[in-house]
Amino acid sequence: MRSINLAGFLFMAACGGSGGDDYAAPVPAAIDPFAAFASAYRQADALPFTPEVQLVDLGSAQYLGEMRIDLPLVSGADPEPYLGRMRMEVAFDGSADPISGTIDRFAGPAGDLAGRLNIKEGFVDISSNPRIDPRLDAEFEGALTKGSERYEVNGAFFGDIFGEDGRNIAGLVYGGTIARDAESDVFDGSFVVAHTD
Repeated sequence: MRSINLAGFLFMAACGGSGGDDYAAPVPAAIDPFAAFASAYRQADALPFTPEVQLVDLGSAQYLGEMRIDLPLVSGADPEPYLGRMRMEVAFDGSADPISGTIDRFAGPAGDLAGRLNIKEGFVDISSNPRIDPRLDAEFEGALTKGSERYEVNGAFFGDIFGEDGRNIAGLVYGGTIARDAESDVFDGSFVVAHTD
């Protein structure tokens, strides 16, 4: 199973390290990538919310991390967990289309999934009211394949923005549907990404 050393990557990003396509590193066999994902999520969620003024000054930012979704590839069967690479660009300047990106390279105990999900129709909610936490919402859709099987996947996610200068975004996947032939099922999940600029 391929994955990224997410906890290590988020640590590097929090210390000001750079990201990009060369961020990926094989996870040692002794490290459970799902446990690393859960740890990275908890670390991000423990940070203070980003002040609104920092996000406005930031303008826009590139983010990189992972999304976990639990997919029922076979109707009636238990969902299988998958981790996918999540890349996002977020504009904090009031742009009409502030969020774009992709989720791909899905892998899990049951094998890999080819294909890509595209992030679309995003909304960034930042307020000068300190009682309102900064957050974002977006949808995603696309097709994933495993062997000869093709799955149409769509859903949405929302997340809170944490840390200095919007260092991390973490949140939940909801309203997901996976369709195959004439059948469909629902799924959910979570995600955590780090600022790479």
